Amino acid sequence: SGGNAVTVGASLTAGEIFNEFSVHKITSEEYVYPPFPAQPESDWPVILFHVRFQRAWEPYLRSFFARAILLNCIAFGCFWIPPKFTARLGLAMT
Repeated sequence: SGGNAVTVGASLTAGEIFNEFSVHKITSEEYVYPPFPAQPESDWPVILFHVRFQRAWEPYLRSFFARAILLNCIAFGCFWIPPKFTARLGLAMT
């Protein structure tokens, strides 16, 4: 119909496959500052916006915690090697 349109999600122009942050809650409140001495008859209203975001936890679980657990298990593998092998010390150091 000739107007400008905006799509939400699953668009070819969305630009992101994974969203690390998502908007959780948006609130607003009005605050009225007292008048300035130069204009004592007029108040100064202001609208304050509070925007809360949530961060996705799945990529951190996969990239940091899973990797740390895997590397620690490999590091403890040197204790399963019999003590008579000299490679045990080299594995424990690296």
